[in-house]
Amino acid sequence: MEELLSTEDSYVAALNTVLEVFVIPLQKDAAKHEESILSKEHRLIIFSNISDLIGYHMILQAKLERVLKTWDKDTCVGDIFLSLFKSELADISFEQGYAHYTANFDQSRQLLQQYEEKQDGAFYEFCKVASLHNQYQGEIRNYLITPVQRLPRYILLLTDLLSNTPKSHPDHTPLAGAVNLINEIAVKVNKATPNEASYVPQLERETHLKFGELFPKLRTGENFVHSFVCSHKGVSGMMWLTPTYVCWGSNKSKARVYIPLNKVLDIQMKG
Repeated sequence: MEELLSTEDSYVAALNTVLEVFVIPLQKDAAKHEESILSKEHRLIIFSNISDLIGYHMILQAKLERVLKTWDKDTCVGDIFLSLFKSELADISFEQGYAHYTANFDQSRQLLQQYEEKQDGAFYEFCKVASLHNQYQGEIRNYLITPVQRLPRYILLLTDLLSNTPKSHPDHTPLAGAVNLINEIAVKVNKATPNEASYVPQLERETHLKFGELFPKLRTGENFVHSFVCSHKGVSGMMWLTPTYVCWGSNKSKARVYIPLNKVLDIQMKG
């Protein structure tokens, strides 16, 4: 449970950094100047609807904090996640918010790369100044990819929590429902993602993680549906979704996690 909250804290902090260091200052600049640092069109491409996403997770973060403060042997969290995954803010559902962000991500990455390669212009200079902000660590691309990684992260965390929850516990059924629902949402969001084939090899190059080397247990020729850089129990690695497995592995650790997808998707909704 602590890992659920700590990763949610980190995620909300990352989204807030993007808003406070980039989005809000750029919006204020556009309101003051006719010749803005970044056009509205490019601002919406690069940062997409990240402002919508943070609303869901600030609510989740607050609920998890309250639950952890009053934790006992009968405490339940499954309903919290079911509520989140089914929620709507400003007429945009959780699923629609992530589908929009993920579908736009490849275009965002390409436009940002174009600005970085030019190494001049108002936005490039703005990013150099932003890098000095005390909240900002790393590169903007590392922040912008975090929403793409978040849904698979929930699958891993909630499946792990479910596997450690007895069937007799009141949280077992809600947790099973939450795992099932987030898998359905992840599949739908994945289908909305264009140019996926070019995205996965790039992740392999950037992380030096190879699918076949990490998961020799899988049958030869196993295709992946999507991959995400994420950490598990404090170790940085990559999660891969295949037609038959949810997998996690790292070249820094011998640990490998294999979860048969049929077990994840066909979880019994009975206690």
